[in-house]
Amino acid sequence: LDENHANLMQQAWGEVELLVRAQDVVEWQDTMKCCRGDRVRFRIHFLNTGKEMMRNVTLRVIVPTGMTFESGSVILYNGSHPDGVALNDNLFADSAMNIGDYNPGGGTYVYFWAKVDEVNDDKNICYRVLLETNGGYITKADTVNILVDALE
Repeated sequence: LDENHANLMQQAWGEVELLVRAQDVVEWQDTMKCCRGDRVRFRIHFLNTGKEMMRNVTLRVIVPTGMTFESGSVILYNGSHPDGVALNDNLFADSAMNIGDYNPGGGTYVYFWAKVDEVNDDKNICYRVLLETNGGYITKADTVNILVDALE
């Protein structure tokens, strides 16, 4: 890396994490096992760990075929919305969702629901849900795996 590029990366850096849990489970995981028809909850955590404000941070989630996003279930929590605010479904659009500007040390949590489709199949399936984020000079991604047992 050229020295100037490394300096920009250090000034504008962030962390992003995608986790999942079953509807009746408390613990968040990066891989979970479930059954067809189960409802699952997702949590996105974004944190600006850099030295400069990150403007126009965007999030985009790709839910694979075989899972259905629950429309109207996206809720964002941050310093401006400590009790949460409902967001539109742009989180799943190709254009992504702008979740605002974040000062150093600032961050947000975004939650949403999806359901594992009821498919008549005798094979186990692994769904991978992808999160992409972009803010300032960074683009990062994270994934979770949802393992569907054909016998349950």
